[in-house]
Amino acid sequence: MKQKFGALWGALAVSVCLWSADSAVHVASAQTYPAKAIRLVMPFPGGGTADAQVRPITDAMRQILGQPIIFDPRPGAGGMIATRFAIEQSGDGYTLVLITNSSAIRSALPNRPFDIRKDLAHVAQTIESPMGIAVNPAKVSVKSVEELVNLARANPGKLNFSSYGVGTIAHLIVEYLAQSKGVKITHVPYNGSAAELTALLRGDSDAGVNALQAYTAQSPKLKVLAITSAERSELAPDIPGMRESGFDLDIPGWAAISAPAGTPPEVLNRLNAAVNQAIREPIVRDQYAKLNVVGKGGSREQITQKINREVTIFENVIRTGHIEIE
Repeated sequence: MKQKFGALWGALAVSVCLWSADSAVHVASAQTYPAKAIRLVMPFPGGGTADAQVRPITDAMRQILGQPIIFDPRPGAGGMIATRFAIEQSGDGYTLVLITNSSAIRSALPNRPFDIRKDLAHVAQTIESPMGIAVNPAKVSVKSVEELVNLARANPGKLNFSSYGVGTIAHLIVEYLAQSKGVKITHVPYNGSAAELTALLRGDSDAGVNALQAYTAQSPKLKVLAITSAERSELAPDIPGMRESGFDLDIPGWAAISAPAGTPPEVLNRLNAAVNQAIREPIVRDQYAKLNVVGKGGSREQITQKINREVTIFENVIRTGHIEIE
């Protein structure tokens, strides 16, 4: 009996030692992190809009962390190539990945290629870019999203609602609007943002969802009824958000920096602090004002909750609408 008891205590002591050693390694790695360049995997080609939007933060983070952040563009397949590559890397803090709404959409598919709720550890949100819901006033004379929904209810299936592609955030927002209010609309997908904008201007569609800036640049030819964020945006304080428009929805365009699951919390916290410090830099805020995006930052818990909530919304919309996304 004493031998068994002694063996049990011995095993427990070994476990405690192993746990203590592992914790010590994590603490030590956090204290010396980063000791070399950090790779940021990008789901878009270099030199594009996403590149321009994340570079102000990474330039500032380089000064804060004392190490360069090297962009590694891996475009294609709606961001799947970059995200899957990052998920497969070691969680040592030296490989990060930029994720967006598209990553949340892919995680909501029935045959999902990955699940960013489980496969990634999120560092912080970087930017937010408002999306707008607009109408062509020459075709549809409404002043609010509520009036637009009432028009759709009175004319089932006759309201044409355009997006910039099947399976995009714009498409799923259109479907959410219809499903949440129990109305029937006709979704008309176009190949890209510019094509959707042209169609709405021509009157080929009655209403649409697109980047807010694309719509406001066409005022008064187009009327923006609301943005798809819960609250009004500092970029368009005169346009109502979804909460005051009668919808429990908060899905703007966004981007965030994440790391492979298993990355030590101490390293994630170090990166989170660097992102938030970078966003507070006046030069970063000035650059974002010129790009018509908002630097967000926030805690790891905030971006994690945002992502989890958004994936759940998309799962429900895709399932309810029997939407097929390749």
